[in-house]
Amino acid sequence: MVVKLGRKAVRKALAFSNPYDVPKTFYIETSDASVLKVLTPTFFLEPLAASDIELSFAPRELSHGTGAANAFLFVTDEVGQTQQCLQFNVAYAAQ
Repeated sequence: MVVKLGRKAVRKALAFSNPYDVPKTFYIETSDASVLKVLTPTFFLEPLAASDIELSFAPRELSHGTGAANAFLFVTDEVGQTQQCLQFNVAYAAQ
């Protein structure tokens, strides 16, 4: 993911599906909210249904310069079992 310096946050949708034959509630967390914000932190899915996880990659001020940051996204279910873990590598680039 490339985020331009001094611009607005970049919003993305990440597809996620419930692979189980039972309805489930999923909880989404990030390892670093200063890099990656989760706009849909909780959602309920019927069996085998799909939905989008709404994400926002935070902008960086021009004064901080170019560079990179990492953040993890954790998807857990109602019993606390991790269903998915994704790593996002964010590069901040000049305009």
